[in-house]
Amino acid sequence: MKIFDEIDVDFSALGFKQTKIKNLILSSLDIQQDNKHFKKGKYKIVSCHNLYLHSDYQKEVVAQLKKILKEFLRFHKIKQQDKVLVCGLGNADIISDSLGIKTCKKILATNNFDFSQKKHNICTICPGVQAKTGLQTFDIVNGIVKSIDAKLVILIDSLLTENIKRLGHCFQLSSVGMVPGGALLDSKEISFQTIGVPCISIGVPLLLDLKGVTDKVKKSIIVAPKDIKHYVLTCADIISTAINCGIGTTLTRQQILETLKPF
Repeated sequence: MKIFDEIDVDFSALGFKQTKIKNLILSSLDIQQDNKHFKKGKYKIVSCHNLYLHSDYQKEVVAQLKKILKEFLRFHKIKQQDKVLVCGLGNADIISDSLGIKTCKKILATNNFDFSQKKHNICTICPGVQAKTGLQTFDIVNGIVKSIDAKLVILIDSLLTENIKRLGHCFQLSSVGMVPGGALLDSKEISFQTIGVPCISIGVPLLLDLKGVTDKVKKSIIVAPKDIKHYVLTCADIISTAINCGIGTTLTRQQILETLKPF
């Protein structure tokens, strides 16, 4: 799946907005009805070109992601007692495709906890890839949603970009779900239309299509940056912190890390 504003369309006609907040650039698109390029819903990109220079920049991204997640939960009318299923998509054996899995390992599953600091009932799952499981990701997620009566699904996965400056430096969120693997393997879309519950997608571009970088490349060649492991671990920490502290619990980041240690 690509970053939404890299699609070759006139975004000005669709109400595309871009604002600067401290060291961040926030891009947003609010589609009121389905069209041939976008489904009805909210689309956001949080960009920080200095993300790896200082931890304060990462804290700014976390704060913005928390704000957007809360906005999406209000948009989907998710109540505090509702179960939220967080799905870490991707392949654990390929570092550039392991963002969702690395993120899920850092998320505190609060569903079985009974304590006053809990905000929502968070469950997590890493369904793997069809090449290993023999099952479509859609079937696994759909089955779990029905089994636990989840009211919201959050999908986390790596994305593709044609802009080298965006690699590992921007976070895309949408309220319309996603297709695992970007439909490369004929995967089925996970969205409200297919599983019956709202779906939020969170992705970071960790793969680069050289076709969009140079005219010398005539077909898609997908590569990853040499610092990919650092990018993945940093982005996983940012996203997990936003979910944990934004919609999971009122515990501090340090308290959450201490709670996760035994696991």
